[in-house]
Amino acid sequence: MGLLYPACYGILRHWSTPPERGRLGSLVLTGAYLGPCVGFPVAGLITGYLGWEYIYYLNGGVGVAYVLLWTWLSEEKPAHHKKISQDELFFIEDLQGSEKFDYEGIRIPWSDILTSLPVMSLCLCNFARNWVFILMLTNEPSYLDMFNFGIAENGAFSAFPHVFKMTASLASGLLADFLMGHEMLTTSHTRKLLTAGFGAQAIFFIMLTQTTQGMVAMIFLTLAVGVGGFVVSGWQLNHYDLSTRHASVLVAVTSTFGNIASVGAPILAGVLTEDKSFRGWNALFFITSGITGLACLSFLLFGSGERQPWSVPPDTAELVIKQDSKRRGGGLSSPTKLSPPVVPTFTYAKLREAGEEGHVVSGHVPNYGSSQQTTPSQKLEQDGAG
Repeated sequence: MGLLYPACYGILRHWSTPPERGRLGSLVLTGAYLGPCVGFPVAGLITGYLGWEYIYYLNGGVGVAYVLLWTWLSEEKPAHHKKISQDELFFIEDLQGSEKFDYEGIRIPWSDILTSLPVMSLCLCNFARNWVFILMLTNEPSYLDMFNFGIAENGAFSAFPHVFKMTASLASGLLADFLMGHEMLTTSHTRKLLTAGFGAQAIFFIMLTQTTQGMVAMIFLTLAVGVGGFVVSGWQLNHYDLSTRHASVLVAVTSTFGNIASVGAPILAGVLTEDKSFRGWNALFFITSGITGLACLSFLLFGSGERQPWSVPPDTAELVIKQDSKRRGGGLSSPTKLSPPVVPTFTYAKLREAGEEGHVVSGHVPNYGSSQQTTPSQKLEQDGAG
């Protein structure tokens, strides 16, 4: 599971374009919240009618079937996919600009990444997200047992917060793309607005400590977990803002820190709620409120929607684009457009001159997707071949 998110972000780098990254990214990341929506009620029914062991048979079978389907249908990049049209490939890659290129001999700037304040704030956000997510996955049914719900009823109620969270997550992608696409807010302001969902979580977890009534607790719990869905298009997609090229590396770093919470949350919950009293749960929710509040504050202060200086090669570094043997054709690194001995070489400064640096197009563009259009990518390729 530790490989899942870095791999996912690496694939999304190639399959998404900046104008639609909020919608596509939130759609993919929402899958993590769809699981509890389906899993909790189904697990309750299976336990009640068949037995708890059948939960593992079902999950294992679905997992194996999914891996086989993914292996059969998926490709790392659009240029590797057999079914994509040339026009669609052209459309995706030109919108991605220079971020689609992989260069020979370019090192990952580890020291810059590990000492970056925006990255550190993402580490705290990942910690807070995992704390709430794993805490609810492992302990939510136990908390609801405090109100004497039945097994099936407990399973259904346990899914409600995650249904709200899934809905909020999907909505966050639409909202982010709308705000940035219409230039209503900058990328930084959009990411911070949505990550403020952590602050709302902090408030609702405190409110949860003020009640011992089942239905009131369900309302506060649903709100406390659900508003966390908005942060998906906040800090979670912010990795791409800092560095599209190194997004999978950034996610590996922040997830490593975040998974400390995945271990710590269940352990602390077990210690504090051992006596099955509301006092123990309230202490746990106060700690959770503090963690989400700290994550919100850190991102508001240190988060950034700007591409970081370490994300791009130095202006004077000679860049040689990696050749892709699996590529179907099209784009700067295509072996079908460049004879094998010809390897395009240029500097990052030349990318800016050609209009490729930070190249993002939003809205309707005449002739977009048409091979008749000459783009900055093609101009660079022609220069490199010449």
